[in-house]
Amino acid sequence: MKTIKPLPPLEELERCFRIDPTAPSGLTRIGSPGRKQGKLGATGGIGSDGYWRVNFHGSSYRIHRIIWALENGRDPGELLVDHIDGNPLNNATNNLRACTDAENLQNKRSPGRASNSDLPKGIIRQGRYYVVRIMAHGVLEGAKLLNLRAATLYAQQLRAGLHGDFARDD
Repeated sequence: MKTIKPLPPLEELERCFRIDPTAPSGLTRIGSPGRKQGKLGATGGIGSDGYWRVNFHGSSYRIHRIIWALENGRDPGELLVDHIDGNPLNNATNNLRACTDAENLQNKRSPGRASNSDLPKGIIRQGRYYVVRIMAHGVLEGAKLLNLRAATLYAQQLRAGLHGDFARDD
């Protein structure tokens, strides 16, 4: 897991930003940390990583982490801030939650695969079998089934049981 840059003190964030659902990034700058007054209003730009970012004190911060901190009254610290719907541009407060790296991976969208791409997430074809494989807490669980519908239902139930609120079927 990579090191997460701590946010500036919450008091400073509260002095300089506010959550604004009408702003494209979800954040508005209302003040400046220094004597020089910077640009106020909707703030942020989309970085090369696909997340809204804002420069503050000479560093770039992911806006969803700032919004989560302002909403919850604390820096998420070493926890990640997950976009529940999987859309990194949706910084609505009800779409953000703090989570561990493992929980975040459970909520990950299934990447495109060269083969078996027509099959649901967590299912591959081996001969006449549909093989369900779901990873949780370093343990791979699953089964071999003859029917795709049964394999799909089993994968969804297994994923829900293992991943809880972080289960994602797509």
